[in-house]
Amino acid sequence: MSAGAMAMPDEATLSARLDSNPEYRTEFGDVFRGNAPISLDNIAASLASFLRTLVTPNSPFDRYLGGEAAALTPSAARGFHQFVETGCASCHFWVNMAGPVPGLAFGMGEGFYELFPNFVGSPYDARYHLMDEMGRYAVTQNEAHRRLWRVASLRNIALTAPYFHNGSVATLAEAVRVMARTELNQELGPAEVDDIVSFLHSLTGEHPTQTAPQLP
Repeated sequence: MSAGAMAMPDEATLSARLDSNPEYRTEFGDVFRGNAPISLDNIAASLASFLRTLVTPNSPFDRYLGGEAAALTPSAARGFHQFVETGCASCHFWVNMAGPVPGLAFGMGEGFYELFPNFVGSPYDARYHLMDEMGRYAVTQNEAHRRLWRVASLRNIALTAPYFHNGSVATLAEAVRVMARTELNQELGPAEVDDIVSFLHSLTGEHPTQTAPQLP
């Protein structure tokens, strides 16, 4: 875990924070056997187990793929075509619109990374501070990983503003314009952007009921 993840300076601080709570010690001990149940691996496993419950099926696009042609608005249907033709689908594809899943091109726990920005030199680099952070390199210190970022899922993307690793872009339309220019070296017109945004809205699914837990 890199410094700053989960607002913690390092792995030891995260483990110590949870271990200082008697109820967490009991609950981790009930699930994970061993002398030190509150470990980074077990914390990651707990979070991963929770995240796997956050499935949002039956989006308009899911229904469209299932044969319900009217599930997409005309604008969203045009946007899907534009999304593919522009090249967005070269990275954002498969089940989560985030590239291949483990088992196809890489192993469990590995990620699908792409260079960002790919085409350096647009006004967006400075406007949104896109070059200020080095992505995966900050964790691995591998020169080949400079400006490599894990490809994000586009499911429910209309609900997750602001956008990009630094939260510098406020709207989905602007994020589409930035991505087209910095990743694909293309300038999209207003109508093309509007249609792609309509398509991205069609990726919003049905959310599971979440009952806020009483934290220890």
